[in-house]
Amino acid sequence: MPSSIEDKQTIKVLRQHKLYGATNMLRIFRNKNWTLTGVKTVLSKIDATGSVKRSGSGRPRTAPSPDVISDMAAKRLDLNPVDYRMWGSYKSLCTTTTGSRT
Repeated sequence: MPSSIEDKQTIKVLRQHKLYGATNMLRIFRNKNWTLTGVKTVLSKIDATGSVKRSGSGRPRTAPSPDVISDMAAKRLDLNPVDYRMWGSYKSLCTTTTGSRT
Protein backbone atom coordinates (compact mmCIF):
# COMPACT_ATOMS: atom_id res chain seq x y z
CA MET A 1 0.00 0.00 0.00
CA PRO A 2 1.36 3.43 -0.85
CA SER A 3 1.89 5.02 2.52
CA SER A 4 4.02 8.11 1.97
CA ILE A 5 2.52 11.43 0.98
CA GLU A 6 4.78 11.59 -2.08
CA ASP A 7 3.48 8.24 -3.33
CA LYS A 8 -0.13 9.26 -2.84
CA GLN A 9 0.46 12.59 -4.60
CA THR A 10 2.06 10.75 -7.52
CA ILE A 11 -0.94 8.43 -7.77
CA LYS A 12 -3.29 11.42 -7.61
CA VAL A 13 -1.54 13.23 -10.45
CA LEU A 14 -1.42 10.15 -12.66
CA ARG A 15 -5.08 9.39 -11.97
CA GLN A 16 -6.40 12.89 -12.59
CA HIS A 17 -4.24 13.92 -15.53
CA LYS A 18 -3.50 10.67 -17.36
CA LEU A 19 -6.46 8.56 -16.12
CA TYR A 20 -4.22 5.64 -15.13
CA GLY A 21 -5.75 2.66 -13.37
CA ALA A 22 -4.38 0.58 -10.53
CA THR A 23 -2.76 -2.15 -12.64
CA ASN A 24 -1.11 0.39 -14.93
CA MET A 25 0.41 2.17 -11.94
CA LEU A 26 1.69 -1.12 -10.56
CA ARG A 27 3.40 -1.82 -13.89
CA ILE A 28 5.05 1.61 -13.90
CA PHE A 29 6.20 1.48 -10.26
CA ARG A 30 7.33 -2.14 -9.86
CA ASN A 31 10.08 -1.22 -7.43
CA LYS A 32 7.66 0.38 -4.93
CA ASN A 33 6.17 -2.92 -3.62
CA TRP A 34 2.63 -1.54 -3.69
CA THR A 35 -0.31 -3.92 -3.51
CA LEU A 36 -3.18 -3.84 -5.96
CA THR A 37 -5.70 -3.46 -3.13
CA GLY A 38 -3.75 -0.56 -1.63
CA VAL A 39 -3.60 1.33 -4.91
CA LYS A 40 -7.30 0.68 -5.53
CA THR A 41 -8.09 2.06 -2.07
CA VAL A 42 -6.15 5.25 -2.75
CA LEU A 43 -7.76 5.59 -6.19
CA SER A 44 -11.26 5.17 -4.80
CA LYS A 45 -10.54 7.87 -2.22
CA ILE A 46 -9.19 10.18 -4.94
CA ASP A 47 -12.26 9.55 -7.10
CA ALA A 48 -14.65 10.17 -4.20
CA THR A 49 -13.05 13.24 -2.59
CA GLY A 50 -10.43 14.50 -5.03
CA SER A 51 -7.88 14.47 -2.23
CA VAL A 52 -5.44 12.04 -0.67
CA LYS A 53 -5.48 13.63 2.76
CA ARG A 54 -6.98 11.83 5.72
CA SER A 55 -10.33 13.12 6.78
CA GLY A 56 -11.65 13.50 10.29
CA SER A 57 -14.95 12.41 11.71
CA GLY A 58 -16.68 15.62 10.71
CA ARG A 59 -17.32 16.71 14.26
CA PRO A 60 -16.22 20.30 14.91
CA ARG A 61 -13.48 20.75 17.46
CA THR A 62 -14.64 23.26 20.01
CA ALA A 63 -13.25 24.14 23.39
CA PRO A 64 -15.59 24.43 26.36
CA SER A 65 -16.42 27.96 27.47
CA PRO A 66 -15.49 29.16 30.97
CA ASP A 67 -19.13 28.83 32.06
CA VAL A 68 -19.19 25.18 31.04
CA ILE A 69 -15.90 24.55 32.82
CA SER A 70 -17.20 26.06 36.06
CA ASP A 71 -20.41 24.01 35.79
CA MET A 72 -18.37 20.84 35.28
CA ALA A 73 -16.20 21.68 38.30
CA ALA A 74 -19.28 22.26 40.45
CA LYS A 75 -20.76 18.93 39.40
CA ARG A 76 -17.48 17.18 40.11
CA LEU A 77 -17.40 18.64 43.64
CA ASP A 78 -20.97 17.49 44.17
CA LEU A 79 -20.05 13.95 43.15
CA ASN A 80 -17.04 13.82 45.46
CA PRO A 81 -18.19 14.86 48.95
CA VAL A 82 -14.91 13.91 50.63
CA ASP A 83 -12.81 16.94 51.39
CA TYR A 84 -9.27 15.84 52.14
CA ARG A 85 -8.33 19.31 53.35
CA MET A 86 -10.20 18.77 56.60
CA TRP A 87 -7.85 15.85 57.40
CA GLY A 88 -4.68 17.65 56.46
CA SER A 89 -2.11 16.24 54.07
CA TYR A 90 -2.10 12.86 52.40
CA LYS A 91 0.73 11.73 54.67
CA SER A 92 -1.28 12.44 57.81
CA LEU A 93 -4.23 10.59 56.27
CA CYS A 94 -2.03 7.52 55.74
CA THR A 95 -0.74 7.56 59.31
CA THR A 96 -4.27 7.61 60.73
CA THR A 97 -5.52 4.74 58.60
CA THR A 98 -2.51 2.41 58.59
CA GLY A 99 -1.08 3.09 62.00
CA SER A 100 2.26 4.73 62.63
CA ARG A 101 4.29 5.45 59.54
CA THR A 102 7.73 6.90 59.51
